Amino acid sequence: MKACYCPSCGTINNPKNKRCMKCDSKLRPYDKDFIKIIYDQVEGDIRGGIVSSILAFLQAHTYGVALSITLIAVIVPNIVLASRQTNVVDKKPEILLKNQCVSKKFEQIYSYVYETEEECQNKGYNAFYEIADHVNENVFTFGCEKIVDECGDTWYGVYYNIYGSVEEQIKKVYY
Repeated sequence: MKACYCPSCGTINNPKNKRCMKCDSKLRPYDKDFIKIIYDQVEGDIRGGIVSSILAFLQAHTYGVALSITLIAVIVPNIVLASRQTNVVDKKPEILLKNQCVSKKFEQIYSYVYETEEECQNKGYNAFYEIADHVNENVFTFGCEKIVDECGDTWYGVYYNIYGSVEEQIKKVYY
């Protein structure tokens, strides 16, 4: 290269100069950008190579890694449990669990159960129409009866009356 032009003022300079003889600006301001581009590209290739190498390793050894993790997850707890001392129970515990009651467990099966008789009468009216319209059209009245569950709590359950044509009697049914 015989001559070098200044990018700022256009003066002809010696190609060995780093700065312009006239305006003192850099003759090759783009060299840093070029070097940065090259450096970033090389760095990206190196990182991409490392990442692709790691991914290739994982793909090639996935089965072995999964099997190793599974074995560790199964064997370690068994070793820990086996190392614990066990106590042999040779007598009954002093405190026995009492039978626990089940709330709202009745002899009959009620679809509608309420805490008060008033609530049973009020909401039972709507339940009566639901049963009469969708379940059994032979239902002609309803009532509320006092019931006690296993825990001793008092409830009020809705029952329905139908006319039994075979027995020719009114039957009480529960839905």
